[in-house]
Formats: sequence, C-alpha cells, structure tokens
Amino acid sequence: MEVMGDTSKLEQVWRPVDGTDKYYLGQLVKTAADGTGGDGVVVATTASGAADTSNKQIIEGVINGFNDVTPTYEDGSDVTGFNGQELEGVVTQTDINARNWFGQEGMWSKGDPSPMAEVFLIDSATWIKASLFATSFGTAPALLTSTAGNANGLTVTTNACDFTPVTDGRQTIYARTGANATQYRVTDDNSTTVATWDRAMRATTAATGETYVRVPLQQGWSFMNIDTEGLYVEVDDTPATNYFLVYVRELNLKEAGKEFVVFRFAPLHFDELRA
Repeated sequence: MEVMGDTSKLEQVWRPVDGTDKYYLGQLVKTAADGTGGDGVVVATTASGAADTSNKQIIEGVINGFNDVTPTYEDGSDVTGFNGQELEGVVTQTDINARNWFGQEGMWSKGDPSPMAEVFLIDSATWIKASLFATSFGTAPALLTSTAGNANGLTVTTNACDFTPVTDGRQTIYARTGANATQYRVTDDNSTTVATWDRAMRATTAATGETYVRVPLQQGWSFMNIDTEGLYVEVDDTPATNYFLVYVRELNLKEAGKEFVVFRFAPLHFDELRA
C-alpha cells in the first residue's frame, strides 16, 4: 500500500515490531486489538464482522522503511507473488544482539538494536493507494468476457467474477473493450455471471466478446477487505458481513494486473471504542 499526497507533510514515527512476525515495506499496521500495543506495531489483517467489529483493529499506519543496515527481501516463499523489502521480528537477547542496525530516531536510542519500522501515521483524512488482487498478491481480477449481447445497455452476461455480488449496489463493473469501453457502472444484482445496473451504458447493443472487470467496491462510501498480510485489497471477498468501512475516491480498472483503489478509512477504525 502507498500513502498518497505530499508525504513530506505526514508524520512518521519509528516503531518496534511486535513478536517474531515478518513485516513488509508498504504493509498496513495496527495497534494490538486489546489496546496494549504489544511490543510494537502489529500486522493489520482481514476484517471480521461489519466494520471490523469482531477484530476491532486500530489502524496505525503504513510501513515506509526498516532499521536494517543491509536490506533483506521476500522472495515469494512466505507471501505468494510478493517481492519486496522485509524485516523479521526477533525477541531473544542472542537474536537482538546479532542484528546489524541503524537509523531509528525519535525516542529510541541509536544504540538499541531492536528491529524497528518507520511508519507513516495515518488517520481518517489520509488517502491510501492499494492494489486490487484476487486470491494472492499479483493475481489480477478475473477478466470477464461477454457471452451474450444486450440491447439496452443495462446488463451483460459473462463468465463468473471473483466474488458473490449483493443487491444493494456495492460493486463496480468496468467495460475494458468493446463499444462501451472505458465506462464504469455500479451493479445491483447478486449474480456472478449476469451483471445489471440502473444507468445505461452509451452503446445500445453490447456485443459478444467484449471484456469487463468487476470488483466489490464502489466510489463513495464502500465496504472493503484486505489480505491477511495487509498488503493489498481483496477482490474475491463478498461486500457483506466482513469488511472495513472506507471512502473510495478512485477506482482504476483499466489495465490487467495494475488495478488499484484510492481510499481512506472511516474514523471508527482508529478507535477501539465502537459497537
């Protein structure tokens, strides 16, 4: 994930990482759900319950760097498809003293060898750009090919999308090729193969063979979920039951493998005191 805007004006803080988990550049992190914070930041993970009311994760920020002298990189063995800088937490005296570290600032001593991450602190006004993937990092949303034309610009039949839609209009379809190319519409059906919407696309007849992409997000207030490592937004989750509440500024579904969303979290995700 990537913090948008003039990052020179955003507050950054050095934070120890909790436990022996692995942490990654661009990862969303949180304070521990019990409010104690553990020994440092914790990996933000998939939401559970409406607006994450089961987990009550307290979002803190996005990792921007580590205090390793020599960077190490994930090769896809722990996070399928991901290749990026990583830091592994250590807690024993032997492992702490074996580290080659530098760089932490703020309240932390230069002589403290603890593994730390530099974190962009975010709040409900911070815009975040995140990739849209299905099932694993780097897996693009399913390309949907029209198998039946329509004469009203209000529906299309395709192969199955990555998620089960809901009827209250919480998902978006994008026409990538064909007579309706470049148009976005909010869909309001519950079918994985027959998408319907209320505002017609410009072409009166959608032809067989046109391609589309469909994701469980919409511009404006939207439901959204992330992967278990806090690295991307999942498009194979149904927008009901388990989700974060976010405001979506932009969806970009133009290019396969490069689909992304720009969003900000609702204020409640920064406070444990919620229903």
